[in-house]
Amino acid sequence: LKNNLKQSWWKSMIYERDDVEGIDSSILTNPLVLKYSGHENTFTDPLVDCKSCGERFRADQVPDYCKKEDLTEPRQFNLMFSTEMGSVAGDASTIYLRPETAQGIFVNFLNVQKSGRMKIPFGIAQIGKAFRNEIIARQFIFRMREFEQMEMQFFVPPGEELKWYDYWKSQR
Repeated sequence: LKNNLKQSWWKSMIYERDDVEGIDSSILTNPLVLKYSGHENTFTDPLVDCKSCGERFRADQVPDYCKKEDLTEPRQFNLMFSTEMGSVAGDASTIYLRPETAQGIFVNFLNVQKSGRMKIPFGIAQIGKAFRNEIIARQFIFRMREFEQMEMQFFVPPGEELKWYDYWKSQR
């Protein structure tokens, strides 16, 4: 079922359109990409611990059985998985598993535009794994650490955003 859905999306997004190119970008992301996109500082959830029951929660999802006075002060929980890249442990650099597929699209924009000889307006689409470090991952269906995303970014000339928004809205 999942593969059928992915193939159908890819067909309608890439094969049946002349204005969208498909890519498969790297899962490992340079930390500078996530720093300058704002992810390093803002891709977080507020985390609290309940001193009574010993459980951990997102600050906005604390159950009623935990009393406010039993909660620790909220602290920011980074949702990105970090790892190290390098041949010598002491000289390794910190990198991240991608938290979403959009950064790969933005980083590869110029390569896609030049190699595909694309002129704006055009889109870049991708299907791929994304990874998020979750506060509570045991809710399975709702929150997971590894998941698949299908995403398309469509680039338009300045001033034509509403025109293209209306176009894509009508394509449903």
